[in-house]
Amino acid sequence: MERYKDCYYSIAESRLTIGNDGIERSWELAGGILYTKSILHKRSSDEWIRPDANLPMFRLPIELSGEQPQVEVTSRLDDDAGIGKEHMIVSLVLTYVSHKIRMDTRIYPGTAIMRHTIGVKTVRVNVHAADQGNDTGMNGDRIEEQYRKTVHDGNQAAPVQLDANSKPKNAPPGDHIDALAIDEMHCSWVAVALRDRTDTNNNVVSEDSGLLYPNERKWLEGNLLRLKKTMSDSGLLWLKESPTRFGQLHYGEGDYRMMGKQLYMAGTGLRPEELRSDEYVYTYGSVVGLFQGGDYDAFSLLHQYHQCLREWKSDRDCFIMSNTWGDRSRDGRVGEAFVRSELPVAAALGITHYQIDDGWQQGITSNSVEPGGTWGDYYSRDGNFWSVHPQRFPNGLEPVVAMADEYGIQLGLWFSPDSSQDGAHWERDADQLLDLYRRYGICYFKLDGIEIRSKRGERNLLNMMRKVVRETSGAVYFNQDTTSGMRLGYYGQTQYGGLFLENRYTDWTNYYPHWTLRNFWMLSKYVPAQKLQIEFLNVERNTERYKDDPLAPSRCGIAYAFAVTMFANPLAWMEVTGLNEANRQLLSAHIRAYRNVQAHLHSGHIVPIGEEPSGTSWTGFQSIVNDKEGYVLVLREWNGREEGRFKLRNVSATRLEMQCIISSQHMEASFAAEGEVLEHEKDRIMSIDGSHGDIACKLNQPFAFALYHYSIADA
Repeated sequence: MERYKDCYYSIAESRLTIGNDGIERSWELAGGILYTKSILHKRSSDEWIRPDANLPMFRLPIELSGEQPQVEVTSRLDDDAGIGKEHMIVSLVLTYVSHKIRMDTRIYPGTAIMRHTIGVKTVRVNVHAADQGNDTGMNGDRIEEQYRKTVHDGNQAAPVQLDANSKPKNAPPGDHIDALAIDEMHCSWVAVALRDRTDTNNNVVSEDSGLLYPNERKWLEGNLLRLKKTMSDSGLLWLKESPTRFGQLHYGEGDYRMMGKQLYMAGTGLRPEELRSDEYVYTYGSVVGLFQGGDYDAFSLLHQYHQCLREWKSDRDCFIMSNTWGDRSRDGRVGEAFVRSELPVAAALGITHYQIDDGWQQGITSNSVEPGGTWGDYYSRDGNFWSVHPQRFPNGLEPVVAMADEYGIQLGLWFSPDSSQDGAHWERDADQLLDLYRRYGICYFKLDGIEIRSKRGERNLLNMMRKVVRETSGAVYFNQDTTSGMRLGYYGQTQYGGLFLENRYTDWTNYYPHWTLRNFWMLSKYVPAQKLQIEFLNVERNTERYKDDPLAPSRCGIAYAFAVTMFANPLAWMEVTGLNEANRQLLSAHIRAYRNVQAHLHSGHIVPIGEEPSGTSWTGFQSIVNDKEGYVLVLREWNGREEGRFKLRNVSATRLEMQCIISSQHMEASFAAEGEVLEHEKDRIMSIDGSHGDIACKLNQPFAFALYHYSIADA
């Protein structure tokens, strides 16, 4: 196959070209090394790679034998077990004497995005080849010598000029998965570092920025590097598909190595001792995307990237879940009687999914109130570890599943894949999950207790998820816990569901609505808001621990705590039976109004607006459903300013119609244009001046909020 819709590839002599109507990339294979020769934005004819570029695309921690590999190029269609956008995969296989290297390039119709992964496996050497080891070794030496010569001699447009007291640092990273020789002299960059392990990290996004400089040698941390030509509106996104630095295998000095205008995406995650002859072991992935315009255009391209990985479906990906673990009873109350008492309250609140956390199963984990639990190695300890607990659920799960069905609630479960022996029991784990799906109709599983210690362990975890997703036709959704351990992070192939972001507890005073809001707000630029599960707690618990803190959860109130989560998938991190009657009624009113628009709201591209949350800001979110309509959530934190100003994205009309969906109880809200105040009446459509997307909002007291639907008014 050479073409699929607008996607294509061609190979002529030693040049491989892959592209579509938006992006095209070309490589040259010479001396056993693959060089990137061009990255072209097709719509603007804008080239990113220097004409004389001779920079090897990747370097792996292996010794290659044979100067000229055998070359094979094939293609096929794929949709990643049915959850991704259908696309073309072009596979370039280079067969050397000792290894096979396979570069899979994924190209998506209509999207200026290209994804690369590199697989390696050993080649069985026959006796005759082994007897000629001197020749093999010399060939390998020549490739290594050619690589060093190319990097050090062939890629400087001009000698680097340094002061006499300076020492050049010209060494490229020892292993890298992509490399770009940028042509443009005047180019800015922004590196975005995402952090998980939220049990100990409460600042999950950081950005570094600068200008490319020919003499500069610098390491950068991050999953995303954004380049922008300062003399034009051309931009390039360079993504590393890997866990965060806390979850990457063999993490070195950083993710990106800048050597003037030579840029390397460092860290394959491989070690030679992990390689096998019967299957490919894959590096972390790299992604190149091209855009024209400013920040919003870059965010829009990133949104398209995420939609390619997982096509959003409202009936599967849109929900409001409750999980009892937030009240710190752990598994002490888990059982049939307790769940049966919770379900009617959850239904009255408008909860759509009720998840039973650790404790439904027969086996005991280290989180249990009972002593002697374990993390991992479940099957050797108890062959029936994942059977339903016979004492807590003496009638099995059938009665609580039936009761949940009566109330229109989907039941979900907690599950911990066995990480021992690098996930060797992944097929058994998959079969356990499939049995729970087939027997009880369970589709939502929280995955926890994961420790990825090797590429084999990563592969087995992904194999488990893919098998379950494939055999359930995409019905199963995995809530992947990001709070601790060596895990997949945000960009490490997490497309098989969503992300459980935080464990926060009023018991330990580490829950503040503005902390949760800030993490969500900052992540929503780079990770789809709809993919994140954001918690709200019972704000009346442990009020004495917060004393007179003006930002205490109880000062914010339950409605505000819920509002913070509305542009994500809200998580009621509590025992809902523990809510007092007033908060039950208040929460029920807000959830039911929210559910009327949740699916439509979540169908859009969600971006943060306003000031960065700090506890004292005016902040919010915008969902851009299309060019004609969307939603705006405005939140007034603890401050004395009655008016907040917001710049909406992708809105250029002078008139907007705003309809209130939800506003804070007993609070008036109004939108105002420059110099005018418009009185708010609930459910009334108002036409306001939104010139260039600038609007102002008035809320009459702290911890107030309003959710609006907007549409472009006819001229």
